[in-house]
Amino acid sequence: MKWNAEYEKAIRYTGHLATAGLTVAATLATGGVLTSIVVGIAAAVLKDEMQASVSYPRVARGWHYELTYQNEFLWSPHPWGRRCFTQGVIAIARDWEGAEKYRAVSKTTYNTDELPDGLARTIASARSRASESNYV
Repeated sequence: MKWNAEYEKAIRYTGHLATAGLTVAATLATGGVLTSIVVGIAAAVLKDEMQASVSYPRVARGWHYELTYQNEFLWSPHPWGRRCFTQGVIAIARDWEGAEKYRAVSKTTYNTDELPDGLARTIASARSRASESNYV
């Protein structure tokens, strides 16, 4: 986990420097004042900190990351029947002992009128797939 923390810190600080430099250059090029520079840098640093707090699956050497897709297609010939396609994605990160360290589940439902003709049926009739990445 030390690698993840160091990587996050490097991304955050690099983003701070790049955004601050860009803000200063843009403000000076347009003839701005010191106040606009300070406000621009403060806003950029706040944005970068918010980006750094976004959750993502952290992994370490020997861990596994699994993605499982689940698709469901509902269609009824009746005008008031349900016609939708639901796609679920499960993301799991496991440590070297197989213990689950991260899990994210998302489900998205689409009305079949929103999708190209036949796409929902084709995806739902395909075999479910699970993919796994090993970090060595």
